[in-house]
Amino acid sequence: AAYARTRRCVLTREQVLEIFDMKRLYDSTKLHALSVQLAKGYMVTSKTIRDIWNGRCWVKITSPHSARGSDCKSSSSPDTAFQSASKTVQSTHASQQRVVNSYERAAV
Repeated sequence: AAYARTRRCVLTREQVLEIFDMKRLYDSTKLHALSVQLAKGYMVTSKTIRDIWNGRCWVKITSPHSARGSDCKSSSSPDTAFQSASKTVQSTHASQQRVVNSYERAAV
C-alpha cells in the first residue's frame, strides 16, 4: 500500500498539451503559482510543469504545438482561464485519486 501512495502518475499526451497551453493564458508574473496548482492536480512536481513549458521535457509533443504561436492564445480573460484551469485540475485530480485508491485496494 505504501508503494501506491508514493507512485507518481504518468501524464498523457492530452494532459501535456493542456499544461503547455495553460502558460499562454496567464501573466508571466503568476506562472509560479500556476505551476504549483497544476502540479498538485496532475500529481507531478511544479518543476515538471515548468519543464514542459520551457521545452525541457515532452518536446516531441509540444514543439509542433508551439509552432502555432500566438494563434493558440485564448481570447478569454485571465480570470476565466484560471477558472478553467481549476476545473481541469480538479477533474484530473479526482480521476487520478480513483486510480490510486484502486491500487491501494488491490494491494490489501
